[in-house]
Amino acid sequence: GKVPTMIAAITARLKAAGFTDADIQTVPVTIDGEQTAGLVVRYKGTGTGGKPIALLAHMDVVGADRATWGTDPFVPTEKDGYLYG
Repeated sequence: GKVPTMIAAITARLKAAGFTDADIQTVPVTIDGEQTAGLVVRYKGTGTGGKPIALLAHMDVVGADRATWGTDPFVPTEKDGYLYG
């Protein structure tokens, strides 16, 4: 139930770093009757033709069982162009 509070803290840091209100969007979400939110942030490019990049993450805590992973979930591991952990 603390994701909206975390979004507010992250938003404050992003604005302090120069992101504008137009760059930051909070999206209300209801999952199984619980109100939470998502955060979408646009990091504008320079328009010089560089490749786009997407950074995706989640803000909740999910337990990780080493036995069910193909890599150690507590050690960042790069494999086939992806980062696992």
